[in-house]
Amino acid sequence: MLVTRQPIDNARLEVTAYELLFRSLSRDALSGDVGTRATARLIVDSLMEQGTQVLTEGHPAHVNFTRDLTVEGYAHAIPPRSVVIEVLEDVPPDAEVLESLRRLRQAFDRIALDDVHETARAEAFAAVATAVKVDLPYVDVKDLPGW
Repeated sequence: MLVTRQPIDNARLEVTAYELLFRSLSRDALSGDVGTRATARLIVDSLMEQGTQVLTEGHPAHVNFTRDLTVEGYAHAIPPRSVVIEVLEDVPPDAEVLESLRRLRQAFDRIALDDVHETARAEAFAAVATAVKVDLPYVDVKDLPGW
């Protein structure tokens, strides 16, 4: 297993956090159940053994959460102060997911949406998300609120 970190920058291009990612030799390894297992393994191997402070140089660690990880309670195994739950782009805003995220907000200060291409997705999660990661190659900056 390879763990990579991808910087997350603010509007001034300053690193504010790192997204921790699992990488394997094949693209198929991150789909469906395998993606859930990959993140679960990342949580145990990296976050628990090495600690987020080492991996992120003291910045918050964004960790990808599939639908299964979100609704099945895996987040309770990680340190809430140093981790941002990052809801993957293929997680639907269904009732079970939204209720799970509401419960997680009680322990975690930050829940982010990953790779948002449309404002409708951000609006669907507005009650539970504290941050939205916009995929700039796919979104015109002029369409963003406040720009």
